[in-house]
Amino acid sequence: MAEREQQYAADESAKSADREHATRRDPTVTGHTWAQTISNALMVGATLAIVGITACYTHYAGRQIKPLRDSVAASTKAAEAAEAAARAAVDNAVAAKAQAQAALAAARAAETANNLANLGIRQNLESVRLDQRAWLSVAFTLSREPEEDSPLPENMVVEVISHIMNTGKTPAMFVRPKTFAVLAEQIPPMPNWNQRLELPAILPREMRDQILARARQSITVFPGDRAMTIVQHPIAFYPPSVAQYKKHQRTIYLWQRIEYCDVFGNFHWTQSCTTHVSPDALNLSVFNFCPSGGTETDDSKHSEGQHKKCQP
Repeated sequence: MAEREQQYAADESAKSADREHATRRDPTVTGHTWAQTISNALMVGATLAIVGITACYTHYAGRQIKPLRDSVAASTKAAEAAEAAARAAVDNAVAAKAQAQAALAAARAAETANNLANLGIRQNLESVRLDQRAWLSVAFTLSREPEEDSPLPENMVVEVISHIMNTGKTPAMFVRPKTFAVLAEQIPPMPNWNQRLELPAILPREMRDQILARARQSITVFPGDRAMTIVQHPIAFYPPSVAQYKKHQRTIYLWQRIEYCDVFGNFHWTQSCTTHVSPDALNLSVFNFCPSGGTETDDSKHSEGQHKKCQP
């Protein structure tokens, strides 16, 4: 067995020597081997260089990862903080809106309460004003019945006497009665109270001047049963019309408007249309309201608190 192994080793040594001898004798085989060796060496060097570069880049990248991670973490925290702030802002906005609505509701409730209080005050003031103000009423009387056959001009004039009564609790100031009386067959239209007073031409000059002077003046009517003011207004009766009057073919129609101011500075008026149809000396105070209507006042034309201010 040992001999065989020795023989095998001798044979392999001989073969190796033959190959080496052959290689030395063949230059082509020798060049190829060196070129391959150099190429392999270059490839190994390049590989080692790549490995080095990769190792360096990996090391550099590894050093950059931590700051990036820290930056990402910081950005995440900032985003979370921003989200929390946004949610807090939304919650604050909702709370602020609720507070604003509550404040608005409270303001409206306060305004309503204030309006009700003001309304109550106005109503109380109006109630006091209505209770304390002046209220004027009037009753009429003829000075006498007209004479049918009197030749004297002064006997053709009959005066309508206005008895003005203040049924209120305070004086009526700047009282101005305006009267329109006529003997006619039918109710005359309501006169224009802004026009100048027209007097019968038959009246004496002195009487006309006195009447016009009274019309330009104002009086004060105090409250109470005895505080009565008398105002006279003339009517001219010509003989033919007196005969018709006594036959009930003509009637005395009387329009009167009384303007006045109360102590609260409010302007008032009352007007009426009345008739006198009884030519009887014992019935001089019988006046009835016209069929078309009776007494009318400014209170029937205005609601409470809407009266015109007085301008004396």
